[in-house]
Amino acid sequence: MPKIKEQVVTIDARGFLRFVATSATELLAKQLCFVDIFVDRTGKRIGLKMAKKERPGSFRLLDHGGRALVFIKGAFSEAKMVAKPGHYPYTQSEGMTIISGKSTKTGAWEFFPCRNSASIPMASLDARGTLILDRNCTSALEIPAFDTASSEFDAKKKELTLTVLKKKGDLNIRAVGSHANISLMGTLSSFGIPLPKKSVRLVCTLKGQTVKVSLADLANPTR
Repeated sequence: MPKIKEQVVTIDARGFLRFVATSATELLAKQLCFVDIFVDRTGKRIGLKMAKKERPGSFRLLDHGGRALVFIKGAFSEAKMVAKPGHYPYTQSEGMTIISGKSTKTGAWEFFPCRNSASIPMASLDARGTLILDRNCTSALEIPAFDTASSEFDAKKKELTLTVLKKKGDLNIRAVGSHANISLMGTLSSFGIPLPKKSVRLVCTLKGQTVKVSLADLANPTR
């Protein structure tokens, strides 16, 4: 195979984006441990912003045989692009590494969060009102040993508090692998909180057997 001279990344059959030696050097992938991913659905573009510190929704850069890689397949789908195995040229603009599809238009960048954060407890709330706790939450809350939850809502702070219990709560917790699902459709309705139109990511605050999430964005939607 001829040596690749242009600035490229590669995507493998599993949907992982792999930095080749030249791009890894340029992007300082060995010094930066996290990637924030953004998508432009209108322009069919994906933007990668390397970071030293994790924030909610950051993807962790993985080390595979000395090469940095990150799972990109979901972002490709979100941007309406097909993640075919092969080489992808990139450009650097707007403080990001940008991979573009076949579109002459451009749109707004939207943050594409990772479902699992390495060290920040996170949850997802989908359009059906199901709260999905990540592995950081389930481990700290001792799920599935604790298999139910009770709920409280601070109307002033728009903050939901769930206390996990053994067999005594009014909400059932269903463990699914390393995650856990809690149906909150009726709970949110009783608090006057609308369901999101699409899945949203929530940062969790853990203390003892309680988990708190802010629902302020749902209670006061900007759009």
